[in-house]
Amino acid sequence: WRMPSEVFFASDFGKKFGDLFQYVDFHNSNANRFLQIVGVRTEPSPSELAVELSIKNTAETYVSRVGYSSYLQLLRYIAVEWDRVDRKAKSNFGKSKCFLG
Repeated sequence: WRMPSEVFFASDFGKKFGDLFQYVDFHNSNANRFLQIVGVRTEPSPSELAVELSIKNTAETYVSRVGYSSYLQLLRYIAVEWDRVDRKAKSNFGKSKCFLG
């Protein structure tokens, strides 16, 4: 069971990082519209991605789940969107074991 704010619509974004979050798509416009009204979004925010990587697991865990190339894409996405990452997520991200090496 997940809160609607923790679930995202299946999309190109979800195809890249599908193992990191829960995705849904009922292929029914009424059902998807309802899900959108209750809080399901198209993709996680850069802050949510940074938190997911920094607090919950390490780089090795995610590399094993999504692959090296997808993991690097995710890190690049966070870097490009760094201005949209909130202060607390930035602090946690900087101290985490989410970097490869």
